[in-house]
Amino acid sequence: MSVTTSQNDALHSERRAKHRNKVFRGAIMSFNNGNSVMNCVVRNLTSTGAMLTLGETTGVPERFLLCIGDEKPIPAQVCWRRLTSVGVTFV
Repeated sequence: MSVTTSQNDALHSERRAKHRNKVFRGAIMSFNNGNSVMNCVVRNLTSTGAMLTLGETTGVPERFLLCIGDEKPIPAQVCWRRLTSVGVTFV
């Protein structure tokens, strides 16, 4: 039995507590007491989390501060990881 695209979209949308807004904003992940940073791009965003893309995710720590533009840094925790993207929840 195969799953159609619309069924697959419905399955994924049910897992999310909130609708994610698509964005394309540069951001910085800060960790190691501010001594280390990584550039990333915020691809979607809610008040509770985000999806970030970057060159590779092997160096991304489990917890860091996410700085989006000139907004106040947000403590974030990785909830899933792929080769070039991570999903985070704000803690």
